Amino acid sequence: MKKLNKLHVGLALSILLFLGLGGWLVKPKLPDQPPYLSFSSDIDGAKAWRELLSKKQQAVKEWHLSWKDLPANRAMLLVAIQPSAVSKADREQLLKWVRQGNDVILFDRNPEGWELGRLYM
Repeated sequence: MKKLNKLHVGLALSILLFLGLGGWLVKPKLPDQPPYLSFSSDIDGAKAWRELLSKKQQAVKEWHLSWKDLPANRAMLLVAIQPSAVSKADREQLLKWVRQGNDVILFDRNPEGWELGRLYM
């Protein structure tokens, strides 16, 4: 009976050691996607934002036009994630759009050039 218990314990420890080392050495990885893409399943992507807003709100769309072509409606929300090539004139246009009664959420790793205090009006 003692031999049988030792055999079972040894076998269980061997299996656990094999699984532990295998999981540690061969880690499954997600495909590396560029960050902040609305269709990206990467952990730092914006897909979760888009899915959450589309479930809670009816009209959620991606904006592909320039900053000067923002709609003239009020009470709209623009979520800008890592905007690139935004000139000073474009920033002024965005601030004008915010003053008209709209909101902006800006995610930028390098917010230089954005006058953040002026966005909180």
